[in-house]
Amino acid sequence: RLHPRLFRRLRPLHIAVIGSGPAGCAAALSLLQRGARVTLFDCGDDNAAVTEELQGNRIVAANAARSIDPVVLNRLSGANAGRQKPRRRPGLASLIGGDIDPSRTQKRILGSDFVFRHQQQVMTIDGADPPVSAAPGGLSNVWGAACYPMRVADFKNWPLNPEDLSPYYHKAADLLGVNANDDGLTNSYPLFGQQTGPRPSTSLSALAPLWQESRHALQASGLDGGYSRLAVGFSDCTHCGLCLFGCPHDLIASSRPWIELIRDHPRGDYCSNTICLTFHEGPQGVQLKMLGPSGSYPSERAFDRVFLAAGTLGSFRIAAQSLNLPNRAAPLLDNDMAVFLNRIGQTRGMEHPAIAPFSLSEMALALRPDARNGDGIHFQFYSFSPYIFGAMTADRFFSFLHRSGLWKLMWPRLAVGFAYLSAAQSRQVMISAHRGEQPFWQLDIQGAQAPINSGELKEAVRRLQAAGDLTQLRPIGPSFKSTPFGFSGHLAGTLPMKERPEALQTDQLGRLADHQRISVVDGAVFPSLAPQNPTLTIVANALRVANLTPL
Repeated sequence: RLHPRLFRRLRPLHIAVIGSGPAGCAAALSLLQRGARVTLFDCGDDNAAVTEELQGNRIVAANAARSIDPVVLNRLSGANAGRQKPRRRPGLASLIGGDIDPSRTQKRILGSDFVFRHQQQVMTIDGADPPVSAAPGGLSNVWGAACYPMRVADFKNWPLNPEDLSPYYHKAADLLGVNANDDGLTNSYPLFGQQTGPRPSTSLSALAPLWQESRHALQASGLDGGYSRLAVGFSDCTHCGLCLFGCPHDLIASSRPWIELIRDHPRGDYCSNTICLTFHEGPQGVQLKMLGPSGSYPSERAFDRVFLAAGTLGSFRIAAQSLNLPNRAAPLLDNDMAVFLNRIGQTRGMEHPAIAPFSLSEMALALRPDARNGDGIHFQFYSFSPYIFGAMTADRFFSFLHRSGLWKLMWPRLAVGFAYLSAAQSRQVMISAHRGEQPFWQLDIQGAQAPINSGELKEAVRRLQAAGDLTQLRPIGPSFKSTPFGFSGHLAGTLPMKERPEALQTDQLGRLADHQRISVVDGAVFPSLAPQNPTLTIVANALRVANLTPL
């Protein structure tokens, strides 16, 4: 008979991963590769049910290629779902006048609201309304596919070096299928990924050769520019332009397909509709208290290790509730951002279809850190697509532009710019948790309503205007508009990584202070947040932690 300790060493460790977003799935796949037995817990619906729900509208979307029929686009966006009359304010008015509609942080995918449908059943939040998803794959279902690594300067508050993440950036880029070009942008962001297919051609993407030719002059003005780095399968792209409504061909990377890989693995298991309430670490392992479907009575399950990947807010709630730390404030990092219109200078001699053939970010500029802007600013530029114009609020004015042919004249001459600040330059927001009416604790957010740091953003836009001869993008000043808290979807930092972690902080391997078997692998561990999208760094760090954690 085997001694119990020897038996535990011989059998595969049983590891629980909480959360099915990119961080959780990446960690689970890495742990399976290392020989562990993994159970992936998901608070959302079964993945197959979501796929079936989307199938009908996927057919409608595919048939709508190269059209801008307001009725079809309204169906795909779900703009008027539950309303007796359509909204009367078009998207253009929302962009250049009045406030940005906060509901745009909760967009539908191919007409379905599955991404945000059940969030109230898994989390209660006061003080703000940030995007939170209880769906399989989490917010990866709605992200814009942007994938940028951190620069050397971005590591200044991290207990890691660029060399610690570099090999995992390569693995993350392969896993996500990052399409990246070696161009002027490489001067700011190290290159991970490769060109995997031809990109759709628009008047905006036509600026790429111009930026490459003038890259040294751009660098002299503090700017590095090139094609956006995107986790998109361009080799199969049909150029239908419906990207922001949800790709009808599933070419935008998400972690939902990874769930199937984990479920089908001989040592993998997948449990949907399950909420993690608390954990308790003991000498032999970790006890999880779980809440099953329909709020059934909590049950307990034992694991050798637990990886928290429930999202920046979810992982914080689980940790605070498990450690019984009510009202303990922690940072909640976000990228303040602004939206503005741009006039494109190089549009002559090009044939343009009726609709922009691509609606994700096409071009990006990095304003490097300098004395005037300590952390730099990240810019992304989009064609003036029906989604941005306002198919979510399509009405008679939109229909008039379509029927008259004016739309075909408008979209090639305009681009929409998004400017992102680092978290250090953004609102300083705090979060805490306390007991509420639900079995899971309630979250309270303070500071989300503070004014945005628009001075830094406006100064950056002025520098873009000064470089207009080089970029051929002319920002339209009156269109400048700041966005509500959480609009970027880049929330991070609630369980920050420190060299000497204290309560509600983590070490270099994501382990909560005074714990050896509880590791956090999502954006909650970020001690700072750079201006650019954090998804590639989140996945890379999750792979690093899963690969280096002792088994």
